[in-house]
Amino acid sequence: MVTSRPSRYAEAAPAPGPDLLVTGRPGRPWPWLAVAALVVVALVWWNVGGSEPEPAAPEAGRSEPAAPSEVTQLVVATPDRAEFLTYADGQTGFLVQWVCSEFSAEGNCPRQLLATDDGGRSWEVRGRLPGDARYLDRFVVVSPTVLAFVGDFLPSTMAVSYDAGRTFSMRALDRGADLPAPPGTPVVNDATPAGNVGYGLDLSWIDVENQSLHRLPNQPDADGLAKVRPSARPADGDLAVSAIGLTAAHVWFSPDGGRTWRASRLEVPPVAQHTIAAVSVFTAGAGLAHTFVRVNDSTGLAQVHGFRTDDGGETWTDTDFEDQALWPPAGVVAGELISTDNPGEVFLSSRGGQDWERGGPLPAPAYLSQTVPGGPVLATLVGQNGLQTYYQSTDGRVWTLVPVPPPLR
Repeated sequence: MVTSRPSRYAEAAPAPGPDLLVTGRPGRPWPWLAVAALVVVALVWWNVGGSEPEPAAPEAGRSEPAAPSEVTQLVVATPDRAEFLTYADGQTGFLVQWVCSEFSAEGNCPRQLLATDDGGRSWEVRGRLPGDARYLDRFVVVSPTVLAFVGDFLPSTMAVSYDAGRTFSMRALDRGADLPAPPGTPVVNDATPAGNVGYGLDLSWIDVENQSLHRLPNQPDADGLAKVRPSARPADGDLAVSAIGLTAAHVWFSPDGGRTWRASRLEVPPVAQHTIAAVSVFTAGAGLAHTFVRVNDSTGLAQVHGFRTDDGGETWTDTDFEDQALWPPAGVVAGELISTDNPGEVFLSSRGGQDWERGGPLPAPAYLSQTVPGGPVLATLVGQNGLQTYYQSTDGRVWTLVPVPPPLR
């Protein structure tokens, strides 16, 4: 049963920042008409990969250039998109960059791996990914030296590196025994296409070091539902799967790597001409998880409903997120949520998503992404010329510049 609590908008003291360009409820098209011309160029650079971009940010402000690295001269702004910020420990981190500024005979943007060994103060280019890895859309960091790119659907191969990303090779995945997924391992959908209704559900996990694929011992019952997908997992291994129904979001929660599942049905108020477009789940560890249900009307995003569980999906609380003028959250930080408003200022939740306040300031509006729940957050600032500048944060309050190096030539 879902219970409802009143939601308050608790705003902290305003932090210094740029003037806001637009106001209004996110998702409606009319607030963005005034800045549409500014973001067209930026969107052109975002036309690669399988990821759906967040709304484009207004023009990025100026920032002081970082000091040159011992490895190479660094560039503050770049035309090449970066994503998948992931740290193996407090010092060793990785970024994946699409080098679309270079011509590719295959018509695809090559990808290269960026790495830091000093907590993000300096970055270097480690190497290029094989061309055969262009359809592998999930980045997995097993350790400071073992990295892989795997596919979210129908996994049969992976691109793996055992030397901290300096070289990658394509490896076939062997079928192993049915086993629960250990914490930190990637869970993927190994189902075959089911006619015209898309993919079914057959969850497996990938053992990167042993190059094997293992089906989970039990599967959620998602027959007849759409957009079934597993969530990213926190360090303790909680696993969630979401799907879309006609009038409700469906969530399955497993605390033991797929041995057992608890099913939940999260209803959203029915409105004529409204349809559920997407469901996202953020697992935060120790049975805590947040679910967001995106509802569209004929013009696009109409509402986003939020729910929280503190007991592994046994009960859910409606957090009244539809009352907040915020975009769907980008991730979780210390169990709480991080999001942006329409202009792109950072906001952080408290009391499990009940209240919101401004986070740390950035030089300009941004959109946010997080690869691993509880991990670092990457902020992307896009200028009028399409150049992108990146910042990282572990708490949403203090942001540091990511000095992206130029591509290898």
